[in-house]
Amino acid sequence: MNFNLPILGFSAWSGVGKTTLLEKLIPQLAELGIRVGLIKHAHHEFDIDKPGKDSYRLRKAGANPVLIISDKRLALMCESASAEETNLENALTALPTNSDFDLLLVEGFKNADIPKIVLLRQNVTSERDTPTALPNRNVIAVACDDLTKESIKSTKLQKPLLDINQIDSIAEFICQWLKQPTSPGHTACAKGMSLQAGLELIHQQVEQITQTECLELSAAHGRILANTIKAEIEVPSDDNSAMDGYACRYADIKSVAEPCLTVVGESTCGGPFAGSVNTGECVRILTGGVLPVGCDMVIMQEQSNKTGESIHFKAADDRPFRQMQHVRLAGEDIGKGARVALSQQCLEPALMGVLASVGIAEVRVLRRPRVAFITNGSELVSLGGELARGQCFDSNRYSLLGLLAQAGVDVLDLGIVADDPAALEDAIQIADTKADLVITTGGISVGDTDFVKPVIDKLGKILFSGLQIKPGHPVTFAKLPQSVFFGLPGNPVAVMVCFSQLVLPAIRQLCGQQQRPALTLMAHSSENIRKLPGRFEFVRGILSQDQRGKHTVRRAGKQGSAILTTMSRANCFILLDEDCAGVCAGQRVCVQPFL
Repeated sequence: MNFNLPILGFSAWSGVGKTTLLEKLIPQLAELGIRVGLIKHAHHEFDIDKPGKDSYRLRKAGANPVLIISDKRLALMCESASAEETNLENALTALPTNSDFDLLLVEGFKNADIPKIVLLRQNVTSERDTPTALPNRNVIAVACDDLTKESIKSTKLQKPLLDINQIDSIAEFICQWLKQPTSPGHTACAKGMSLQAGLELIHQQVEQITQTECLELSAAHGRILANTIKAEIEVPSDDNSAMDGYACRYADIKSVAEPCLTVVGESTCGGPFAGSVNTGECVRILTGGVLPVGCDMVIMQEQSNKTGESIHFKAADDRPFRQMQHVRLAGEDIGKGARVALSQQCLEPALMGVLASVGIAEVRVLRRPRVAFITNGSELVSLGGELARGQCFDSNRYSLLGLLAQAGVDVLDLGIVADDPAALEDAIQIADTKADLVITTGGISVGDTDFVKPVIDKLGKILFSGLQIKPGHPVTFAKLPQSVFFGLPGNPVAVMVCFSQLVLPAIRQLCGQQQRPALTLMAHSSENIRKLPGRFEFVRGILSQDQRGKHTVRRAGKQGSAILTTMSRANCFILLDEDCAGVCAGQRVCVQPFL
């Protein structure tokens, strides 16, 4: 099946007659030459398979899926993952791959991100005069039985009004809509900018911080260097021994099967031998001890046998003694004048040790990025508060605090802001004046109380709103007068996905950190994974390795974007790109481990 075919939904309150209208509309579309497929979202309590049926009995016995087929038609029954995961994309994956139609109609799934016609009848109660779906940007028309109704005429939708009883007119409208060049692109799977295009736009808009500060090396872990650093000394400063043994002259032993030398002194770390070594002499030397004058090799202690002041040496049969063996040369690690650290390099523990080895006590670093964040939603309650019905604790705050701590930024937590445009505008303006980057969570979709995008549109410039990713599709990126802005969805998993894939690269660019792609590896999927083409999906997975080193991966559990426990159990993302149409068990997939 071609999932780029147009999809059209029908949204209405229960009792308006969606099924009755579609029953009359489908033959009209057929007369116009439009082949129609249909998905209907049944009531939550509705069960497709009834007790007593053969298919029911076989399913209960453990078969999944069950395909019932006759000469006339077939029915495929699979166990639904859960009610929480019932969505249009899962329904689309269940369609046969050989489906042959021009238009897919959808009855139900009112929140699906697809074009839709809203149906109204005047016998609905006054409370339901205007369904919440009406302000949706996906509405292409309103079909009602009273075109003069003030509540419809007064809407600012500027959408076509259709007579719900004139089925032929509705069919003709759909036919004309299909002919518009932009309409077929409105599918459930391919809206918004691609992930790569979004990352490139972020890269173009984020400017590196230029302010610097001087810190003691001990306090600079994780900071970004502001300048290149060169060594003023060599490391090591002298030729020295790589192991415990005896320093000697190669000329004394090169022609002797089992040489015997006299010990004349000792060289330890910090206690070098003061004299020089002459013919027939050697010096006891410890690892790191300075190689005495006159010596050009070290024989390990295991190849020696001491008798009084004399030492007898015997080389291994397959490895004769060599000049300069077991000697570390002066400047072998770092030469004088060599660059030991580069501008924009992160001060990790190994680099801090390198700088200390050449005597660097202070470093100049870029100041930390300042990140302000707001969690948005009247339903949110701070920890310690009392939950009313319909409210939830503000978990996103703590996920973000942890993510920002890992990112090494200075954090300004502006708390919870209710669904109030004025309060939201005030909070974002404060954040813009104090931070380099501003984050909000929630309120960026198209609902009646989603005010973030209108506020941002007023204060700055939205650069993209919506990416072809899952979860996190509605994510928004904008420029404010003094900062860059990320509007993250409210679902907690979407917050974490968008942060790791979009916000973190922006933070690294702000602080001048060298950009590097995230670590990925290939693993064999241990199960089938359903997916539609069109979006880049981040599937929470559990990566493991067997005794032979083979990597396998499976889903960590339910993949709903509100199910944070699955994110807690996962140790990787399974990366399924836009072209992927699902994964079969045993297939190799790209995996991004959590670090």
